Order: sequence, then structure tokens, then C-alpha cells
Amino acid sequence: MRALSVIATQPLTDNEIWTPFQVGELKVFHNGEPVPM
Repeated sequence: MRALSVIATQPLTDNEIWTPFQVGELKVFHNGEPVPM
């Protein structure tokens, strides 16, 4: 099993849609699907 964490303050690419989070917001995904928190 491998894990990856990405934290960015600006979009990392310009050919994909990036959805900004609210200040203090945290989202967790597993296999590309959001995990309820």
C-alpha cells in the first residue's frame, strides 16, 4: 500500500480544474472518493 499527501496553496497545473477549499477545510479521499468525516 502506498499513500500520497499533497498540500498546495496554488493550483499545481493549468490543464486541470482545481477546486479551492475554504480556510481551515480538510478533505480526505480514498481511491479517489471522498471519505465522510
